[in-house]
Amino acid sequence: MHELLLSEVFPPRPGGSGRWLFEIYRRLDHRALALVDSAADGRESRDALGNLTVIRQPFQLSETGGFCLRGFWQYLRLLQRVRSTSRGVPIELARAARVLPEGWVLWIWRRFFAGPPYHVFAHGEEINLMGIELGGVMSSRQHRWMASFVLAGANRIIANSHNTASMLRDQWNVPEQKIWVVNPGVDASYFVPAERDRVARRRLGWDDRPVLLTVGRLQTRKGHDSVIQALPKVLKAYPDLLYAIVGDGSEKERLDNLVDELGVRDSVRFYSHCDDAVVLSMYQQCDLFILANRQVGSDVEGFGMVLLEAAACAKPTLAGQSGGTKEAIVDGITGRLIDGTNCRAVGEAIVNLLSSPSVAYSMGAAGRLRVEQDFDWAIIAAKISKSLDIG
Repeated sequence: MHELLLSEVFPPRPGGSGRWLFEIYRRLDHRALALVDSAADGRESRDALGNLTVIRQPFQLSETGGFCLRGFWQYLRLLQRVRSTSRGVPIELARAARVLPEGWVLWIWRRFFAGPPYHVFAHGEEINLMGIELGGVMSSRQHRWMASFVLAGANRIIANSHNTASMLRDQWNVPEQKIWVVNPGVDASYFVPAERDRVARRRLGWDDRPVLLTVGRLQTRKGHDSVIQALPKVLKAYPDLLYAIVGDGSEKERLDNLVDELGVRDSVRFYSHCDDAVVLSMYQQCDLFILANRQVGSDVEGFGMVLLEAAACAKPTLAGQSGGTKEAIVDGITGRLIDGTNCRAVGEAIVNLLSSPSVAYSMGAAGRLRVEQDFDWAIIAAKISKSLDIG
């Protein structure tokens, strides 16, 4: 069969959602076209990755409302790109990277132009109706109306976690039989454990310091600020501890100011841009990985792929009790769930694991085994392929 994926989020654009799609689609056992946004450099290109052909064109939407004049024409132009790209190819199924904006294009195609049946990927934060009074995609009544049509028209919605699936059922009244849960995964052959290496640590500038690591975009929901606020008490037990923060984003300035306010500048380092090899080394050489996520308005962590990447490197993980991260960790076995809104609880969890090396080691080993058995990308891609058999 032939399938088409429409995605505004796709590597090299950063983000877990795009990475999830890329890793799945390059492993599918049927032919697929991926029409993805090239807004990063504005160039058009075509690449082949096994059964996947990636067509990059600049089409990022500046207006995602479908009923204002500007938004209407942007969606119409994107639909024309989709139809032109697929002309001459027997597309039997289309998939949207998100409910909006990609899903709206596929709904129009199906509803008014006899387009193929479509599936939609759901990630969590973009469909959450809880807390929309504080902002978010669905704070717009127009967006909620559009999303309801997209979800109703889809043959299947692929949710990245059971938490996201519950949003679809409880907030959008999507029938259970239309929802297919497929977690993100990890390349277990790339993210592998490594012995503590003095040379590697010296290259990172860590030397023999205990290192706490967070990887991900600097967004409020990720909880970097909770970890930083916990540091003064943690440093009483581990005065030479280093908190390494990998990523960039809208919170950078606020976090940087918070570091100075708390007087922990020598204990925090920001790494805005690191290549993949450096990030892998950080995973392998850190002592503990933390994602103290929490819900902020409607913004919630869909799953937390970085938790799997750390686990694949046999690192114990700490994660917030909010959103889909509860599924990325087996509490007490591969890591611990914490209250990302409680700085004291965050600090205590850090100290407890650092002071219990045997527990930390066993959690890391259990995390690695779980990744190998349940989360390698080959396993995840097979689940996506199976969704074709039932919808």
